[in-house]
Amino acid sequence: MGSSEDLTDSREGPPPLTPILERPPIVEVVCGLVFDPLPLDGMLLGVYWDERKDDFPKRSLQPPLVDGLHLVLHPEQVRAMLESSDGVRVLQIQHDRFYMNWRARGAVYPRFSGGSEGVGLMQHALQEYERFAVFCESRVGSRPSARRIELTKVDVLPRGEVWFDIDDLAKLVPITGTFGPLREQGRREIALRFVEHHDDEAVTVSLTSLLSEPGGEMIALHIETRVTCVLRDDTNVESRFRAANRTANRVFFLLVPDPQRFGVREVRTS
Repeated sequence: MGSSEDLTDSREGPPPLTPILERPPIVEVVCGLVFDPLPLDGMLLGVYWDERKDDFPKRSLQPPLVDGLHLVLHPEQVRAMLESSDGVRVLQIQHDRFYMNWRARGAVYPRFSGGSEGVGLMQHALQEYERFAVFCESRVGSRPSARRIELTKVDVLPRGEVWFDIDDLAKLVPITGTFGPLREQGRREIALRFVEHHDDEAVTVSLTSLLSEPGGEMIALHIETRVTCVLRDDTNVESRFRAANRTANRVFFLLVPDPQRFGVREVRTS
């Protein structure tokens, strides 16, 4: 994956140039904020769903997300999942976290920062977070105080569309061909994970093969990039999301150094 400087953009100088793909392989984006705990239980989260059910008619309750391996001992702590009718947008809300998922579901990727494509995912996420913050202030007397942002991007590279066999995948994503001389011994499965920590940012990259069946042929390569950034205060949320997006994009193009198979529409600053 290279050095720390390779994965994260310098804090100085202009943003790097990034190819804009005609057919980006992205299937999911998750924008999240982790904040100081608030007294939000399942009943209050249900009130919020009632206010938003026109936009998110589907809902469910799930166990809360936690950092690391922790046992949840508070049954009143739950995670509300609010889903749009087409399944493209999902809100995940709990006492100390807010996430907005965009899932492809046949929809065109709206880009992260918008621009000429209209309002991007980041703006949608921040608008949803502000709406949630207003609800918290009205119901518990306090707005969430965000301590970090999380950005996850998931790409799926299908076999038969952008690569055709193991050797071809190694040309597209060179790190998957590390053990090329062993290819004659059978089918290949991939499970790679990289983690880099910096002063205020952490990057986790996972590459996993998707199989037709257990032990079967690889039908796609799944790439997940997760960037977490510490917030010094609530005023720099947007800038931190933009920096996290630049890092995630840089990771993808380090893994896929020649993205021509996805069609390069133009090159612009991230």
